[in-house]
Amino acid sequence: MLITIIRIDGESDWLDISIPQAIFEQIYPYKYPLTKELNPWLNKVDEILIKIAENIYNQSSFVLAMIGEEISGDTNQENITAEYLEKTTCILPIHLQNRLEVQEKGEELSNRLRLF
Repeated sequence: MLITIIRIDGESDWLDISIPQAIFEQIYPYKYPLTKELNPWLNKVDEILIKIAENIYNQSSFVLAMIGEEISGDTNQENITAEYLEKTTCILPIHLQNRLEVQEKGEELSNRLRLF
């Protein structure tokens, strides 16, 4: 696993947690493409990553969290849309939920975070 902090002046900071697919292949019955339909064990992995995001938010609030294969840099809090939430696993704090008008959608997490 590789954890990287990316900081670019004038842009969003990123905390990137990368898990090589080879690790999943050693632990789980891995099938490509990496979808939950073909790999139901991904739900367990997502649960762990969601708990990590909640714990991070408790210590240092963030404006957007995304979970997925090759997801880094896919969008940011300024460009994300409600439609994007339909195809990507995201965790949004209340201010972004309000901006996108999705406060009543998704699954409620701790600290008024919502999972989409």
